[in-house]
Amino acid sequence: MGIVKIVSRRPKSKAGLKRTIRYVLRNDKEELLSALTGPYANDKVSSDSVYNAFLDEKRMWHKMDGRQCTHSIISWHRDELITPEEALKYGVEFAESYFFGYQALVVVHEEKSHLHTHIVTNSVSYLDGRKLHETRDDLMEMRRLNDELCKKYGLVITEKGKTYEGINHDGMSTWNMNKHKVIEGKSDIQDCFEAVERATFLSKTKDEFVDYLMRVGWHVNWNKNRKHIVFYNDKGRKFRDSNLSRTFCREISMERLERTFQENRNAKESPVKATQEIELDFQSINNISSREKKKHTQRKKLYFERDFIDRESIDKER
Repeated sequence: MGIVKIVSRRPKSKAGLKRTIRYVLRNDKEELLSALTGPYANDKVSSDSVYNAFLDEKRMWHKMDGRQCTHSIISWHRDELITPEEALKYGVEFAESYFFGYQALVVVHEEKSHLHTHIVTNSVSYLDGRKLHETRDDLMEMRRLNDELCKKYGLVITEKGKTYEGINHDGMSTWNMNKHKVIEGKSDIQDCFEAVERATFLSKTKDEFVDYLMRVGWHVNWNKNRKHIVFYNDKGRKFRDSNLSRTFCREISMERLERTFQENRNAKESPVKATQEIELDFQSINNISSREKKKHTQRKKLYFERDFIDRESIDKER
């Protein structure tokens, strides 16, 4: 079973390109199985020679600026019967097919638990000088090609909702790691989101909001000169407001918080209205089983009851 992933951070400088190549080749300090597709004048693959080969194509087409490369990873299940040599051959065939016309560095890393194949692709085509662009649709096409090659090599094909052994999951499946952890009920991002929502409901000012979050273990970096608010705990876990918004499908921003503080100052909300406004949009999180929905409904009920108790205690302190 091979799972294809795209590294989201794409270097836009020559220094970033060199760092990516050196990381994949581990600074030439280890003997790694590697290959380079496309034009390459050297017999041995090394960080400097690959870097220079990529730059030669960019100079030829006068496209030295912008995105320098893409970085993809094919991870192999620890029980998959594939050798490092086969993983390299697989990666080369994948690169030559999907990244046709582009130089691609293919390197196999052997970890203790499993193999994974790195593919670093030049952003400029050696055939016509076109820049390489990738979208979400391209990721689906990569997965389709990956399934075809797994079938060709006699490997297990990844099936959504099934384990490596082909057994159906009893729970849910999701491509998003944060949503998966939220539904499993073991996520720092969920704890952060619930704390932010409680603080929003209970606070009439920014200072009250920050103070409440600090008391429950979350620090706040709120600077009007910055675009986003950052929440972080003592374990070093950090989440932007935009990250919380995407994961829970609820607007969390400076504007929304300031607006809510003003509403809290102007009117004393009833418990019913507050509950409706804080309610999490779990219906928008894909692939949640009915059992998990029931569990979250019970959790939300306890959560809101605790909020009203907290609100009363804070009002008494004032």
